[in-house]
Amino acid sequence: MDKLQEFTYTNMLIEKYGSLLTEAQLNIMEQYYCYNLSLSEIADNNEISRNAVLDCIKKSTHKLNMYEEKLGLLKKDEEILKQIEKIKENPNEKAILKLERMIKDGI
Repeated sequence: MDKLQEFTYTNMLIEKYGSLLTEAQLNIMEQYYCYNLSLSEIADNNEISRNAVLDCIKKSTHKLNMYEEKLGLLKKDEEILKQIEKIKENPNEKAILKLERMIKDGI
């Protein structure tokens, strides 16, 4: 995964699981990933060291990845979107029933 893909993926993780982070972790992650602030800017805004910011970003990113690994909500969303695209291309009852089952089963 290149830097841009990783950045985009982390933004999606923040959107999906950000509420599971502490308020301080979410604040720092949003400043870094959503507002594109530098480590120094975030450190100044929060009156902490750059190393503390970097440590928080690393730990929070790891936490978000663990949530996705265990819950798989992004993967489930991706599967549902793929099924929707298939239905758009070739609407049929079987595909619609499969999508309904995926949504009901949470898969």
